[in-house]
Amino acid sequence: ADDGAEPTDGLILRASSATRGCATLLSIARDGAEERFALLAYVPRDGAWQGHSLDREGRHADWTGAWDADASTLRLTATDASHPDRVGQSLTLAHSINGMMTLTIRPRDPEAPPILRGSFRR
Repeated sequence: ADDGAEPTDGLILRASSATRGCATLLSIARDGAEERFALLAYVPRDGAWQGHSLDREGRHADWTGAWDADASTLRLTATDASHPDRVGQSLTLAHSINGMMTLTIRPRDPEAPPILRGSFRR
């Protein structure tokens, strides 16, 4: 398992991987307080990634989506099983050429600013 804490834009991201990257636990903190936890796992029978997250207000989200190798992104969408405030939000992990990763959580409205955004080195 790999454990790491990386400073981002006012955030700390801790990631632990299991079974060679098939499952990842993310802990995101801002200003010393836990912002949210997320568990992401690849489900081979579905050919998709599944996720579950909990924010500090106790709102949960169930995420589903796929890795786009051409765009180097993992994009998940909060399903109807999520807290009503979370349904339709998107969570994106994107890899850039310089080895940086970005994590972005966006509201349903694509024109609205991100709810959470940070960059970190893998």
